Amino acid sequence: YTASLPSGVSSNQAEFVSGGTGNVSFTVARYATRQVEIRCEFTGTVADGYLPGAKDEFICAPERLTISGRSDLVNQVAYARVTVDGENLTSSISGEFPFELIGASGNVLENLDVEVDSETIYVSYPILATAEIQLAVKLIPGGGVSEDMATYKLSTEKITVAGSKEAVAAISGMPLIIETVDLADVEDGDQIKCIIPLADELTNISGITDVTITIQLNGSLQTRIINATNISV
Repeated sequence: YTASLPSGVSSNQAEFVSGGTGNVSFTVARYATRQVEIRCEFTGTVADGYLPGAKDEFICAPERLTISGRSDLVNQVAYARVTVDGENLTSSISGEFPFELIGASGNVLENLDVEVDSETIYVSYPILATAEIQLAVKLIPGGGVSEDMATYKLSTEKITVAGSKEAVAAISGMPLIIETVDLADVEDGDQIKCIIPLADELTNISGITDVTITIQLNGSLQTRIINATNISV
């Protein structure tokens, strides 16, 4: 070793009383920074009449997590996992949640000596209300046929919808008018195919998107041929 003496002190002014040599052990590692995906899982339960949102309906902020540290440790992380739970939920979830670092094999990486740019993840997740809705057709009198002289059949009479509690409450308890039919324009047995209309706030979870309407005039109309001999335009 070489002794570094204070300024103004020469080597002939100092006496080295004792000293020794030895080895110092240390490790040099490459420092790395990378971003990983944040995945969310819902492990809770919802109340009767409610439905948890789809997996792709999770909203996270930030959308990705930045990890820094020794490259061999940073590279062990496959993604960050946020677990959202709760019992008999009836309202959507939002708030700050902790996360776990997950390895490539799906194992939790405990006590991994890395730095992250956020200690929690803000998560928003919808809990949807559901309701069964009756479908109906509005009949407009015409062509000599009144409403009470005609009926109709639907290929599907009810659907199940999902949406926010407020949107579902606004449509519950009343039929959903899917089509308006002018009786002057139809005949007995006519079939009309229509798309089920829904507000943007609602989702049809029945898997049925269109309905066939069969018009029944129940023999209420009669025809007669008249010989016309004096026609003017």
